[in-house]
Amino acid sequence: MSTDLPGLGRARGPALDAVVAGLVRSVAALLNATRTVGNPVDLTGQTAAIGTTNLIQFAKGGPHRMTALLEITTAGGADRTVTVTLGWTDRVGATTLAPGTLNAASGAGTGRFRERLEVYASGDTALTYATSVAGVLGSAPVYALTVRTERMV
Repeated sequence: MSTDLPGLGRARGPALDAVVAGLVRSVAALLNATRTVGNPVDLTGQTAAIGTTNLIQFAKGGPHRMTALLEITTAGGADRTVTVTLGWTDRVGATTLAPGTLNAASGAGTGRFRERLEVYASGDTALTYATSVAGVLGSAPVYALTVRTERMV
């Protein structure tokens, strides 16, 4: 076949590099249907409640996956509990969900739970997290919190 015909010549130099780079990006997008977004949270040694905090201040509209891992590393007083709350705004309106509470009392010892939620975020709205520590007797429990947000494309 002749390379003298228009469009049948070989790509050379930067043109070939651009084509290969585009293919690599396309394959990566297909292999990674989710993309971590927002501020990752990796907290340890926590003893107090954490007020509502943005993971993403202006989330792009569409489906997101929110994952929270709460670990009680040192038990607290007799009636202590720790709860994590995730928040978002969807087509219905602002909402929060407290997927789990861990008993942090000294008799219960240490423990953990993980929750993964798939939510729809309306465009330019915040995805948030918070914790609460309930109970008044004895010492505060010590906990660790990990939270991640992925945008599902």
